[in-house]
Amino acid sequence: MNAWSAKPMRSLLFCPGNDAHKLSRVGDFASDAVALDLEDAVADDEKITARAIVKDAILSVKKKTEIVLVRVNSIETGLMAGDIAAVVSPGLDGIVIPKVQDVNTLHEVDQLIALAEKSAGLEEGSIRLVVLIETALGLVRCDEILGNAPERVEKVIFGCGDFSNDIGVTLSRDGNEILYARSKIVVASRAAGLGAPLDGPYINIEDDEGLRINTRISRSLGFSGRVVVYPKQVATVQDEYSKLTTTEIASFKKIVEEFENAESRGLAAIRVDGVFIDYPLYYRAKEQLRLLDILGSKKENI
Repeated sequence: MNAWSAKPMRSLLFCPGNDAHKLSRVGDFASDAVALDLEDAVADDEKITARAIVKDAILSVKKKTEIVLVRVNSIETGLMAGDIAAVVSPGLDGIVIPKVQDVNTLHEVDQLIALAEKSAGLEEGSIRLVVLIETALGLVRCDEILGNAPERVEKVIFGCGDFSNDIGVTLSRDGNEILYARSKIVVASRAAGLGAPLDGPYINIEDDEGLRINTRISRSLGFSGRVVVYPKQVATVQDEYSKLTTTEIASFKKIVEEFENAESRGLAAIRVDGVFIDYPLYYRAKEQLRLLDILGSKKENI
């Protein structure tokens, strides 16, 4: 089991790549993963300098965090290739590619990472690829992009902030204005065999109630985690994406127990507490209990 599958990625905490002080502390907030940012969080005239700062920080961040990523600049900037060559090194787990709008970009990135792995003496394929869909064009094409993505692609992120700007809407607590986009990303990611995607950040950093509301909706739509841009949001986000009620836990356990008992008698469709249960619901119950066991969380969702 590798770092990606060891436990759910509920939070991906971003940190500016040109701020050595913040980079030294980003691993202290217990997020499931960290992304060192060379893109939006770094001023244009500091992007080149930030490459060396990020590379120097990777190993120290890795000591505190299971998964360390670097978000590079988009292909349109002309900086992406240089970013990748500069930061691929021991301790790095993946590269986040922003504003992906066609599948050719991913294959170009795949080749660039392979060259960087070879140069750094890393095993081919060890650096994974995370895809950010955050424009209207990227969303329209996401089925094609993800369905034809290279093997290196591990995860998808919905960049709700840039997407909302692109379509001209203001993000609300419940996110109704991006409901279609969220659902399309979840379905496309699952259809491509990439598992549950990550949602974008909740940018009102003083609104903890709104963060909880928005994250619960995000989880209900099929996201397994989200980007975090403010460290104090990490605990709330991880709590909301992982906890189950005592009633849910008891129900999942009952489904698994009764279905397996029925299966041993040659049955694959049963009724549990008035609900029709077959293999898909049985598998979901088992998966929820597996994740609960991994996280070691048995808190009741109040």
